[in-house]
Amino acid sequence: MDGSISNKSAPPGAVTERLRELAQGGSTLDVAQLQFVGLEEIRVAYGDRWPQQKTRIRSVAEDFLRRRMDPSDLLISAESGFVVVFGSAVGPDAEAIAGQLSQGLSDHFLGGTESDPSPRFTSSCNAVALDGLAQCLCKADLIAPHADVQKPESFAITE
Repeated sequence: MDGSISNKSAPPGAVTERLRELAQGGSTLDVAQLQFVGLEEIRVAYGDRWPQQKTRIRSVAEDFLRRRMDPSDLLISAESGFVVVFGSAVGPDAEAIAGQLSQGLSDHFLGGTESDPSPRFTSSCNAVALDGLAQCLCKADLIAPHADVQKPESFAITE
């Protein structure tokens, strides 16, 4: 399987099956939440332009993450940010990658034009029970990473 799944077109149980594949026989998966910080202030600053800017910000953030994720990871878009379900990283490695992704997103947006407000991100990473996660994600939109993009060395975990 290539790491992609969309529950909007997937048969019943496909999300749970994909998560079980990621867990590789375990009962938990490491999950990172990458959350927008100060999005309300940015919304106010953009005013009437917010709907277009929100779409642009989310699209740029999604593309940034997809290009840096491991092909086995799942990216889930949420109202306040994104959730990454790690397919290969666990424990401290997953926490390190979550921090790198969050910092990278913040740095990416802060490098934009000074006249436009820039989103910032924060991250948290936890091991989550597979069955509980599957129930929560049944209605989520799962986004696959770019299949043709390799994870940069700066995000590689070395032992």
